[in-house]
Amino acid sequence: MVAQFSTGILAHFSISIYTHYRPKRHETYFTIYFCDYITGFGVIADEWWDNPGTDEIRLKAGHVFRTEAEAQSFCEKINNLLKERRP
Repeated sequence: MVAQFSTGILAHFSISIYTHYRPKRHETYFTIYFCDYITGFGVIADEWWDNPGTDEIRLKAGHVFRTEAEAQSFCEKINNLLKERRP
């Protein structure tokens, strides 16, 4: 699946990511709360799939990951793409 961002600096990118993982009710998944694309620092947290509104938004944004390592890898891919655009 390809994630396309509609706002901000990420609107210029489309990247392939693993997004077909959909947790079952009360299953734990990992999401990105904050990713500083300049320093590379990110906050990745585990969540329960129990809030349909928030969870669906995260899923549509491509921010639902089976493991913490997958979420971290996503942050690293974004950081690498943005490094190419820096002066």
